[in-house]
Amino acid sequence: MLTTNTHRLLTENNVQLLKKRNIYTVLDFLKTENKILERHTSLTYPEIIEVKKYVAKYFSAPPINALTLYHKILSNSALISTGIPNLDELINGGLLTGTIYEICGAADSKKFDLVLTILVHVLCASNSENVVYFLDTKRDFSAKHMRTKLSQIKTEEQTLHLLKRILIRHIADKYELISAMFVIKQELEQGLSLRVIVIHSLSVLFASSMDPDENNNILNHLANILRYIALEHNVAIIITNLVTTWTQGGFHGSSHTVEKIACGKYWSSVPNVCIKISELSENLSKLTLIKFNNVVEKETCTISNSLFQ
Repeated sequence: MLTTNTHRLLTENNVQLLKKRNIYTVLDFLKTENKILERHTSLTYPEIIEVKKYVAKYFSAPPINALTLYHKILSNSALISTGIPNLDELINGGLLTGTIYEICGAADSKKFDLVLTILVHVLCASNSENVVYFLDTKRDFSAKHMRTKLSQIKTEEQTLHLLKRILIRHIADKYELISAMFVIKQELEQGLSLRVIVIHSLSVLFASSMDPDENNNILNHLANILRYIALEHNVAIIITNLVTTWTQGGFHGSSHTVEKIACGKYWSSVPNVCIKISELSENLSKLTLIKFNNVVEKETCTISNSLFQ
C-alpha cells in the first residue's frame, strides 16, 4: 500500500489524491501514466520519475542466478516414498516435494483409497513431526477408517499420535478453497512443519458453475498459490479429480468415446504429474502415468486392491 513512508515525495495530500483515482498500491502507481499522475497530484514530472525509479528498485524481487536457485532446491527437496513399490517406480522413486500431483479416475475408481494408503505410509515412514493437510470437499475422510489403516502398521499409542498429525479442513466451495490455501500459506510462514497437502475431489467445487471464465479465474488463483506453496515451502501436493466418459459423433457418422479430466483444459496444465487409476478386476487396479514433469507419458503399472483395505 502507498503511504507517506513509501517515499518522501508521497505526502499525505498526494497519497489522498492518489486514492481518489483508485491508486492504492505501488503496482497501481507504476502502471499509471505519468501524465495522469502529474495532472491529479502535486508531483512534477521529474518527481514522478524519481518516485517510480525508487519504488521499482525497492519493491522489486531481488534477482537470483539459476545455479543458486538450483542448489536451494536440492538442499530443501525430499523424495517421499508412497509405500507402494510399483507406484514409486512409476514416478521415479516417490513423491518429490515442490511437485503438484493429480490422481484422477472414474467415480467408482479407487483414487480416494489410493490417496489414503499413500498418506498412511507417508505418516508411518516419517521420523519427523511433519503434518499432512487434508482438504475434504465431500466429507469422505473418516478418522475411524484412517485409525484402522494405521493400526495395521503401528501400535495403538503410535496410531493416536499419527492421527494428531492429520489436519482436516472441510471445503464447501471454490472460494473457501482459495481462502484455505492462503491460511495454509500463512501457517507455513509461521513455522508449520508440513510435507503433504491433499485436495480431495477438486471437480466437486467447480461442477455447479456454468461460467467457464469464472472457473478459470479461480483455477488460475489456485494454480498460483499451489505452485508458491509447493516450491517455496517444499511441499508435495496431491489432488484427486474426476474422469468422465463422453460419446462423440454425429447422426450420420460413427460414434466414439473419449475420456476427459474434469476442470477443463486450463487445469490440465497445472499438475506436474498426472496419474489415472482404473480397476482391472476385483483384485487389481491399473495406474497410468498420463503426464510426468509436464511431459506426456503412457507408462502403466498394476497394484493389488488389497493395499486399500
